[in-house]
Amino acid sequence: MTALIRPTEQQIAQHSDHSDSDGTEHYRPAIDLTVTYGPPISRGDVLVYKTWLRRGGQWEACLVLVPRTVLTSNKRVIPCIVPLSRAHVWAEETGDFQECLINAGVFCANLGFNPYNPKNPLKIMGIIRDLLGELITIPPRFEGAPRQITAEMEVIDNQTGKVTEMEVSDDHGV
Repeated sequence: MTALIRPTEQQIAQHSDHSDSDGTEHYRPAIDLTVTYGPPISRGDVLVYKTWLRRGGQWEACLVLVPRTVLTSNKRVIPCIVPLSRAHVWAEETGDFQECLINAGVFCANLGFNPYNPKNPLKIMGIIRDLLGELITIPPRFEGAPRQITAEMEVIDNQTGKVTEMEVSDDHGV
């Protein structure tokens, strides 16, 4: 017989908070590459962004690897993320070489490299290991930073004619 497990109130609240105060749904990206800590770092055919990853409403520093052609291509890109909480796995002193090699192979496939060529996973491992020092220097993302209003706009609902005024702000939170 299958037992029914009921979620707690906290779990329900955590998974059902998808709307703003006006009842409209809002989108919360896990990564925003327009908000980075410094410019992207170019390593051959790979661009590495120092940014933050949203996990359960909290921000965590991370490295994001994407193909260098991401800026000029219209292809869908799967970013390769190394969060600060997993940095120890990539470190030569504390990491597991086997796990790094497997992850680097998956990263190669996502970045458009041949994962079966032994040079490619080792290249990705080298890039990540070289940038671990950069990863640990990324400061926490500050959501409560003062926001500068950069524009005002009016949104007109074509069906109802309702006009909504909005302020557009530079909310990078860095």
